[in-house]
Amino acid sequence: MGSAAAGEVGVSGWTLLIDGKAFQARGVCYAPTPVGQAGDQPPYGDYFTGAYPAIHARDLPAMRRMGVNCLRIYGWNPEANHQAFLDAAYNNGQRPIYVLLNRWINPDTDWSNENSVNLIIGEWLQLATNAMNHPAVLGYILGNELNWRAENRQDPAFWAAMNRIAGAIRQHDAKHVISTALADIEAISSISAFDTAMTNFNCWCLQTYRGNSFGTLFRQYKAASGKPLLVTEFGMDAFDQRTGTEYESSAAVQADYVSALWREIDGQAHIVSGGFVFAWADEWWKAGTPLIHNAGGWAGTQFPDGWADEEWWGIHRVNPGLSGNVDSISPREVYENLRLLWTANMSIERALPGEVVVSAQGGRGQTAVLQKRAAANGIWTPVLTNTIPFTNSISTATPEAMLYRLELR
Repeated sequence: MGSAAAGEVGVSGWTLLIDGKAFQARGVCYAPTPVGQAGDQPPYGDYFTGAYPAIHARDLPAMRRMGVNCLRIYGWNPEANHQAFLDAAYNNGQRPIYVLLNRWINPDTDWSNENSVNLIIGEWLQLATNAMNHPAVLGYILGNELNWRAENRQDPAFWAAMNRIAGAIRQHDAKHVISTALADIEAISSISAFDTAMTNFNCWCLQTYRGNSFGTLFRQYKAASGKPLLVTEFGMDAFDQRTGTEYESSAAVQADYVSALWREIDGQAHIVSGGFVFAWADEWWKAGTPLIHNAGGWAGTQFPDGWADEEWWGIHRVNPGLSGNVDSISPREVYENLRLLWTANMSIERALPGEVVVSAQGGRGQTAVLQKRAAANGIWTPVLTNTIPFTNSISTATPEAMLYRLELR
């Protein structure tokens, strides 16, 4: 799929690299299931084909405004054509949004059965062969939370099978992330025990819901593995079971939780290569009829109401489309909080005569072009290109007033 060469994904210690530069995933979990449909029915979460351009047109521009640079998806048919979606995500390399491809694997597979594992390998080889040359592809997540099945956690046959599947992909595609997404259930113990055996994994993916802090997770991970870590799910739902409605002030408590968690991820950037907020939009199918926005989920003392409601995790509410139109979405407060954390903000201070100091923060790792023009008139001209965060001194030899702006690339 696609003729452009993909950006090469590499690893340096705990750091994930794209084309040799450190990459921090500012990601969202993306499963845009329309109201009235269900992720466990056709097309099984694959809303990334040419049949759904209105969904992509609705979401991708809003993601860029928020500073999203990566998606973690859950359904991908190896035989389907995803060219248009990947092209739209990559955006000709202008503020590209990379994609982690994922496909379900049965956690009850007999891992010691060579034929069973070969069937999985066949599906993944087809998926990788069709996608690996597109520059939007970041890599592959094999299955989802396969360690929910307790027998898999310390089973050498399971981990050998995972390494074999990853190895089959790597023979064809050595340029991308290959891992599996583990639930935060004895996951550190599994990683510690099998890290060295997983020679075809180049990072680990962990999905964790510990409340408004990750606690000791990153310190524990550092002791368990020297590979990069991606937090492929984190967040909090927006529904308050105590009142039977969404948390007040556009789910402000959700925004506070997610912001605090991101700050911890960003503060541990030397170990963690980013994270993915669960989720981009509410999913109406998970706790009842998919035509009704239901309450219901699982008990969790780490949340203010002691509950996690499956259909209410979205950064956005979903409003059912009328007369066959695509559903609309409306942002909760968490959208603006993340936008401020994930996009560049610039400050300018006058220093010595004839000099100003320009600082850019937020959106770590983004390339930004500082431009200037005369306040009265003129055109924007580039002054410098740098990687955020940065602080640079700029000469202001001209006596006329100047305007400055940052353009993200």
